[in-house]
Parts: sequence; structure tokens; C-alpha cells
Amino acid sequence: GGLQSVRVVARGFEVQLEDKQARVRWPWKFLAFEDGPYPRATRVERDGTLVVDPFFSAIPSARETELRRLRDMVKELIETALRADER
Repeated sequence: GGLQSVRVVARGFEVQLEDKQARVRWPWKFLAFEDGPYPRATRVERDGTLVVDPFFSAIPSARETELRRLRDMVKELIETALRADER
């Protein structure tokens, strides 16, 4: 029981676009992993602190697809924001 039985997973990316000059934030968007969720390694330190390994360690290097999907989503969000700004 306790912290030894904690399971942490990465389910996807959550992204929010922000224009700091115009002080505008767009709604959060969630992009679920196609092959996820991916388990994240955890360990408990001697003092009882739960340590979760870095996020990108959860995504196998072979999962370039996930990062490509994220880049595509961010690009689309930026293009949508720019079109809205032109109006």
C-alpha cells in the first residue's frame, strides 16, 4: 500500500495558446496519445517523497508520431489564432 502502489501514466498533451502582447488566452486543448496511456516510472525516496520520472521518459523514443501530432495541433492552433486576429 501507500506510495509504493502509486501508478502514474501520461495520457496525452494539454496545450493552451497565449498571446502575451494582446493578453489573450485560448481554451485548453487536449490531445490524447494514440497508443497511450504510457506508464511513468516512479520511486519513493528514503524520506517518503514520491518522485515521478520526467514526462518525456514516459514516451518511448519510437513514438515520434505523438510529437508530430502535437506539432501539427500547435501549428493549427496558431494558424486559427492568426486568422481570427486578421478579422
